[in-house]
Amino acid sequence: MITRIEAVRYRSLENVGVDLKDYGILIGANGAGKTTFLDIPSILGDCLRQKNVSLAFIQRQRGRSPRCFNLKELIFRGKGNDFILSIEAELPKQIVRIYHKINLREIMSNCSAIYDMKYALN
Repeated sequence: MITRIEAVRYRSLENVGVDLKDYGILIGANGAGKTTFLDIPSILGDCLRQKNVSLAFIQRQRGRSPRCFNLKELIFRGKGNDFILSIEAELPKQIVRIYHKINLREIMSNCSAIYDMKYALN
């Protein structure tokens, strides 16, 4: 389950970090970045499927239009040369078991945060 989404200098999102719960409401004016925020997990998935990360933004992905035509369009108000997207997720215990192929008690005794992961795109 995704537990947190962060964006820094990405499109209309200057610096946003939201801890996600089971239920939530996203409210904002037109152009505030609601859809941009909700697209971040999909963006990161598209990036993982590409050999060249920029293609996740400038090429059609799974039948949808490109997110931009020029990568500079993605940077908040054109300030700087980069942006940051990140997601934190809690992994189910059975996935941890399969991934590590060792006893969970042994894992837990070594690291209490083994159920967390973070993937960031800088």
